[in-house]
Amino acid sequence: MKKIGLIGHYGWGNIGDEANYLALADLLDQLSYKDVQLGLFSKVSNIKQITSLSDVKPADIQANYDALIFSGGGIFGPGWTTVHSAKNIILETDLPVYFLACGVEILNEYTAEDKALIRQVCARARRISVRDELALRQLQQLAPEAAIKLVPDVVFALRPKPAPVEARGKFNIALCLSPVWQAEAEFKTRMLVVIRAMLEKYEADIFIIPFHFADKNEQAMINWLLNELSAHKENIHYLSGYHSPKAALSILGQMDFVFSLRLHASLMSYSAGASFISVDYHPKIRGFHDLIGEGQRIIPASRPLLDPPLTSDFYGYKFRSQYFNADEIWAAIAGVIKTKTGKKLPEITEKIKTEAGLIFKEIFN
Repeated sequence: MKKIGLIGHYGWGNIGDEANYLALADLLDQLSYKDVQLGLFSKVSNIKQITSLSDVKPADIQANYDALIFSGGGIFGPGWTTVHSAKNIILETDLPVYFLACGVEILNEYTAEDKALIRQVCARARRISVRDELALRQLQQLAPEAAIKLVPDVVFALRPKPAPVEARGKFNIALCLSPVWQAEAEFKTRMLVVIRAMLEKYEADIFIIPFHFADKNEQAMINWLLNELSAHKENIHYLSGYHSPKAALSILGQMDFVFSLRLHASLMSYSAGASFISVDYHPKIRGFHDLIGEGQRIIPASRPLLDPPLTSDFYGYKFRSQYFNADEIWAAIAGVIKTKTGKKLPEITEKIKTEAGLIFKEIFN
């Protein structure tokens, strides 16, 4: 039996992050690697089944694991990202290290120490891949000597399970929100106009799906929205609590349309073949849409990507509401709301399986 350590931004109750390790487990199964035990590690975890990296000793990892795979968002970046938390187990063991379809923070605030560590970590890795073109360009700048590939997010390979609820309206719309909506009152007001228009024009039922159920800011935003839409309470369904990523994928597949302020809500909608639109609040959204070739499904970002100075303060919490007009948002939605997605999914999942297969082959041989 092989024992593999999976390292990512796990254990926070975020559907998109938790979907990553479930998709990796699905890939092992699909590629017929059965004799394997997985250990899950994260920077900080609130779940006992996932070990916080601060509690890990390199000698214990060396003695108990055969390889380490890093995957998902928040892997490469400044001091708060996963490679910094995991540097000891990368640099103080000689286990094979792999980076599979990782996220890279697109920023202009990397210190000399950040860059030096990332170069060291990349030099230790046997295989490195990132999940979109923007991430590829950023990591190539940070570690120019590393061999880096573009491999789509492994969550594309996630398999669904039956959903705990059934869609029930004439036209079913999911809202997958994030605290970016909290950023400016004007944007909230404009989006409320759009949601009411969708309710009326399409005689819709709206399903609010929490993607980070432990996030107090997200919950506050949902409560505000429920209050504002109380006149439509018969048509508003709040799917409260935690939904497993596999169940969320199934729920999204039953929707006629998904309005997304979450990368993985958009990604999983695409995988499920549901029509969707994304608010471009972060460079990873643009990277995802470039990958699938559907730029028409974006409500544009507040300023050009990679336009200095781009700092972490920009992400989500520096919305510029003057860039968001309710009529323009509605026009963008109307242009895609009844069109299907997922055309490139077979090609995308094949790329993921190929790279994952090469990693697993090395580990098991």
